[in-house]
Amino acid sequence: MPEKNKINEVIIITGPSGAGKTTAINILEDIGFEPIDNIPIELIGRLLSGPDLVKPLALGIDIRTRGFSSENLLQAISSWKVMGRVRVSLLYLDCDKHELEQRFNGTRRRHPLSSNNTLESAINEEKKLIKNLRVKADILLDTSKLNPNGLKAQLIKFLGCAVDDMMGVSFQSFSFKRSVPPGVDMVFDCRFLGNPFWVPELRDLTGKDSAVRSYLSKDKNWKSFLLKTVDILNFLLPTYQGAGKAYFQIGFGCSGGQHRSVFSADTIARELRKSGWILTVDHRELKKSENASQ
Repeated sequence: MPEKNKINEVIIITGPSGAGKTTAINILEDIGFEPIDNIPIELIGRLLSGPDLVKPLALGIDIRTRGFSSENLLQAISSWKVMGRVRVSLLYLDCDKHELEQRFNGTRRRHPLSSNNTLESAINEEKKLIKNLRVKADILLDTSKLNPNGLKAQLIKFLGCAVDDMMGVSFQSFSFKRSVPPGVDMVFDCRFLGNPFWVPELRDLTGKDSAVRSYLSKDKNWKSFLLKTVDILNFLLPTYQGAGKAYFQIGFGCSGGQHRSVFSADTIARELRKSGWILTVDHRELKKSENASQ
């Protein structure tokens, strides 16, 4: 007998060939998903209409899948989403064309569409065939600059914190100089706060240090920003969850990604946890600094 109120979690992993789908499926298996690669689309409905799943499913689908088309997959996902007790998310792994070319050349693998095409034209053709999936994706990850460990960290950040029916929320601090992180749903610009970089004794510290936290807490705009941001997120996050989003990522940016964005992300995360939200916090630029010093 099906367990009352049980939610069957399903992640569909897709994207251009070479973007890391197989790696992602292996990672999801490591964190507790049941992986199935290239299952025909028409069989998934039968699987989901059967008994409750023992584990959440990670389903790999791409142009090699029997009966594949982006329209077929999107229609199928729409039908699965209206099933009782099933929550379906579409994860799209994107990758820069030049990086895809390097990956295929480096591994000497043939692109699935390369029989009558050059590698470049095969990649272009595939991206045209699946562009609608990118637009409709619930989670979009650019793997162009990610190695397997980096991809694992991103996936765990998005998926590892989802518990039962609670939407998984993740914060990321970053530097605007190095671009907005891929896949963020919302961005807060923290550059209106006074910059500790221009205070000599604070320059080499980070937003995790007590001296920097004390300095920023005294900024005339900080208290209003904190109260209003926590208030709007406590309003918005339940509405996004109610609309069916399983994962939501929020970026906090500043000039260098070391002080203001780190402090803001940590402090606002702490306040939201008091409201019951389970979330993860990642500091992109601090992580790069740590890796560089090792």
